[in-house]
Amino acid sequence: MDITPDGKWVVSGGGSIIAALSHEMTDEFDILVWHLNENEPLKTLKGHKDWVADVRILPDGKRVISAGHDKTIRVWDIKTGNCLKTFKGTNGEVRCMDVTCDGKTAISGSVNTLMIWNTETESDSIIDINAHKDAVMGIFMTSDKKHVFSAGNTDETVKIWDFSSGICLSNHYQEMKWISSVSVSPDCKTAISAGGAFHLVFWNTTNGECIDTLQGHSYPVQRAIFTPNGKYAISASLDKSIRLWNLELKKCIKTLEGHISELNCLCLIPGKNLLASGSDDGEIKIWNINTGQCQNTIKGHNGPVLDMKVLSKENTIISVSLDKHIKAWDVQSAKLLYTIQGHTNTINCLSLTLDDKFAVTGSLDNTLRVWDLNQQKIIAAFQTTNEICSITEMTSNGSFACGNYNGEVLFLSLRNVK
Repeated sequence: MDITPDGKWVVSGGGSIIAALSHEMTDEFDILVWHLNENEPLKTLKGHKDWVADVRILPDGKRVISAGHDKTIRVWDIKTGNCLKTFKGTNGEVRCMDVTCDGKTAISGSVNTLMIWNTETESDSIIDINAHKDAVMGIFMTSDKKHVFSAGNTDETVKIWDFSSGICLSNHYQEMKWISSVSVSPDCKTAISAGGAFHLVFWNTTNGECIDTLQGHSYPVQRAIFTPNGKYAISASLDKSIRLWNLELKKCIKTLEGHISELNCLCLIPGKNLLASGSDDGEIKIWNINTGQCQNTIKGHNGPVLDMKVLSKENTIISVSLDKHIKAWDVQSAKLLYTIQGHTNTINCLSLTLDDKFAVTGSLDNTLRVWDLNQQKIIAAFQTTNEICSITEMTSNGSFACGNYNGEVLFLSLRNVK
């Protein structure tokens, strides 16, 4: 059911509760248009061949879009009752639907498929959300913001997606028991995969061929990243160590030790040759990459630190944890600046808008939440079908991708958040 922007009209599916109030015979396949002051429908829109699962009124107030179990999406003219467009191509009954604020795009959900529809034309872009067989533990957006790399945990595959269309471009098998992390070099030519095989795999992003395998860790590697110049890689392992790798020499040139628990995440601090690492004991350590020495230890989380990001214009680290809290820290003093609460379960991942004003967090409570960091409050929450476990960086217009424990990759946008 939906209401027109002027508040005068209601549109409902024939099988809805409001339709049951009508004295006329209605079909579950029909869409009914009502005036709020009348008890009988003024118009019946006929065309669906099965139950109408969802209806939305487009922002112009003149058109209705409907989703049906007949595997179609239909656009209707409210005034005439005519069907203007019919979209086909879903792989099952359409269960739910929503429309963007400008009315140009509709998103529908059916069995194992998320579809994006252009309401102005009859074209569509299918996003296969069952991207992997299980949890998408690693997800990464390339520096040019054109592609997303997703890593399936135990299916040992990395998939490359076109970010604008959501189409999977290639699929690469990586034999390493499981994959926990994927990262791409600044020039987008090389990727690192890390996981259960104790080593780092460097591979060509064009053809998927293995370039190098670097060994040194004694336990699985949780995270691996490139430095901004692309000459080095940094890895964090369950062996409680961090290793700095010279990619030209193809060897480990520095090992950072000091954590007493397994490592989960890494974060470079721009322009300062500093690195932050988060571990299972709730500590964050700040390292001088040149000397290999720990400069500071930040304590405050009551559970494992699972992800971190740095505000680009400030000496501030934002961290998330199993303790359900978002915390902001001063890098130099290690002092806690503020704590934000709201999630009801573990927060697995974090992303920041490019202006550092907003953070997006993904949680085991099946939500993505958007936070205003200046006011330290929630401004939006999105219910998801499964627990979120990974998230990419943002584009300039607030678009990003995330992965969940069901193997799904979701493509989302915050372009209307201000």
